[in-house]
Amino acid sequence: MRKLLSHKVSIALYLLLSVFVVCWYSLLNPYLTLVYYEQSQMFQYTWTYFLQHISHPGGWINYCGLFLTQFFYYPLIGIFIYVSIFLLLGWIFQYIIERVFLLQPFRFLTFIPALCILPVSVDVQFNIAYILAVIIALVGFLLLMQIVKQRYYYLTIPALVVVLYLFIGGNVIMSILLFISYSFLFKQQPYVRNALIIIVSWMIVLVVAWNFYLAPGKEIFFSYTPFNYPVTHHRMFYLFLWFSVILIPLIGFLLRNLKMNPRWA
Repeated sequence: MRKLLSHKVSIALYLLLSVFVVCWYSLLNPYLTLVYYEQSQMFQYTWTYFLQHISHPGGWINYCGLFLTQFFYYPLIGIFIYVSIFLLLGWIFQYIIERVFLLQPFRFLTFIPALCILPVSVDVQFNIAYILAVIIALVGFLLLMQIVKQRYYYLTIPALVVVLYLFIGGNVIMSILLFISYSFLFKQQPYVRNALIIIVSWMIVLVVAWNFYLAPGKEIFFSYTPFNYPVTHHRMFYLFLWFSVILIPLIGFLLRNLKMNPRWA
């Protein structure tokens, strides 16, 4: 009964926050950033335009972000896109906290990353691809959790790391850190071997990318992450969003263990 009530409260909070997101973009920030994003770029349905973007690390997610941005010409559609991204990020992160890390009492902390979207999205240099990359990084972590249970995981894990890097660039680091954190916290055998496999896979991807992409080293390592985000006043919100996704499961796990420890009871 308590779990059902808590679940209903969580749904109600997300609905209220969704209403706030609508008000944020329609009243508090009346279409200004949505119109600016749409006017600042011109999406083209050409092969050259497509190749121009995917020739950079994480170019696929940038292309998808620009594709969605063209619909900001219609403010209501832009608001709908932002609300959908807000809910999707919150739902996936809540699923990870509750079902993977088994931290049901800390489900309300899952609102933090989604709420950080609001202040960072008013930055004129913001790109919706940054948030899409975080969402795909979380999905990538869930895929890693499934792949590691398969027979030929030592082949499929490197393949997934390559695919994730092509799509979300440096945000694959988030997937890797969450995977390693879960493996060591829950002692999923053989966790040391799994950690080594995914780290070596990541290093090989970086070496290949270094020789393949004509891009600065910072972009190759950290494309579409806070470490390669333009230096603006809103960058701190994106940093907080990015690190909260990684740290909330760790902090929740430590607090739960302290509470269960008889010395702290």
